[in-house]
Amino acid sequence: VRGIKKMGQHLVTPKIEEQKIIENEETPLFNEQLLQSTLQSINNHFLQIRSFENENFLDLLVYLSTTSSDETSNQPMIQECFSKFEKARAFDLSTIQLGSGQFEQLVKLININKNIKYLKLIGINLGLCNYQVFFDSLKSNNHLIWLDLSGNRLDHSAISSISEMLEINQSIEWLDLSNNDFDFPSYQIMFETLKKNKTLKGLSIAGHTLASEIGAVLFDYFRFKPNLIELNLEGCGIKNDGLEILIPYLYENDQLKSLNLKSNCLGLESAFTLKPYISNTKSLININLSWNQFQTNAFEYLSQAISVNTTLKTIDLSYTQPGLKGLELFMKALYYNCTI
Repeated sequence: VRGIKKMGQHLVTPKIEEQKIIENEETPLFNEQLLQSTLQSINNHFLQIRSFENENFLDLLVYLSTTSSDETSNQPMIQECFSKFEKARAFDLSTIQLGSGQFEQLVKLININKNIKYLKLIGINLGLCNYQVFFDSLKSNNHLIWLDLSGNRLDHSAISSISEMLEINQSIEWLDLSNNDFDFPSYQIMFETLKKNKTLKGLSIAGHTLASEIGAVLFDYFRFKPNLIELNLEGCGIKNDGLEILIPYLYENDQLKSLNLKSNCLGLESAFTLKPYISNTKSLININLSWNQFQTNAFEYLSQAISVNTTLKTIDLSYTQPGLKGLELFMKALYYNCTI
């Protein structure tokens, strides 16, 4: 072709801004900019890509997942990508926009790359893709242990696929379904399925308004999950009546280590409700109560609980209103607390 100069395995062409192209008979074309971007995206065991500016990006990740070091030895930049890529265990592919071909490559990548342990897919609009194929592929996946699907516009139509996956999958230990569009029947189906799941240890459903009937279904589920160690209920609109339903079930769970109640509707009555639980818990290590309506009187109850608690290492009360008196009470409680 006129204007193209061959240099070993590299081709240089002015039509793509003098970018080098890496190729051999078996690999697709990967330009130098894509390879350089990939190298910059991998930091130790963590790969983070916020957008797919190059449509071949997933092709490259799939290729790196199926090749070996020997096969890339004559291609220095791909060899360098491979040496970093094979160490990656956590993949953050949030906010990418997937076409049909890229979606298929994403599913393929997740299943053929056995090194992927942690996967974050926030806001990729999975609800608008063929999510059934995605969840079906996870049924036999035995290497993924942490999955974040928050903000994906998943609704009731997807719940059967999610439930079937959770009933069969035996590797996922932490699941984030925050900020999706589930309704009450969706929760009923999902939590009935989760009762049968033996591996899940962490659950996040932040941003879902838990009306009383949903709360009852959710809290009843805790009775069947004695191994749940992390629960995120941030921004779920929980008021004191919902908290009064939740607390007895939390007593039955002696494994829970982290509880997030940030940005709910908790005030003085809620502090009184929380006091005996915080005082007597045998497992809780972290609790987040920030962005709630706790004022000075509420801090009296919380301080009394903290002063006798023996397990907590962190408590977040930022963006509350203790006032000077409440702050004094809390500081005195910390003096008596031996763990925070």
